[in-house]
Amino acid sequence: MILVYKIILTFMLLCMGVIVSYIINFYFVYHILIPNPENVAVNGNAQDKLFELFFEISSGTGYHPEPSWFYIKVVYALGLILGGIAAYKLIWKRKSA
Repeated sequence: MILVYKIILTFMLLCMGVIVSYIINFYFVYHILIPNPENVAVNGNAQDKLFELFFEISSGTGYHPEPSWFYIKVVYALGLILGGIAAYKLIWKRKSA
């Protein structure tokens, strides 16, 4: 029965890791990488390859940069890694009494 609780807690920590990574990403990192999306949209500056890898600019968004699918998958993977490390350290590494 303890194994079931450990598996459930691990799943919850993995989900929390993904949620925390998206919160950190879209509230902090996104605004650091693109401080003024209007500047990118209006000036039409040629972006570097790293920017093109993580962001895409299309007419559907009014030529404002938005995260690409690759960027979303990277953030998701980092959240799973963060949650997995937390689950390992908090749940699986502990010795049972």
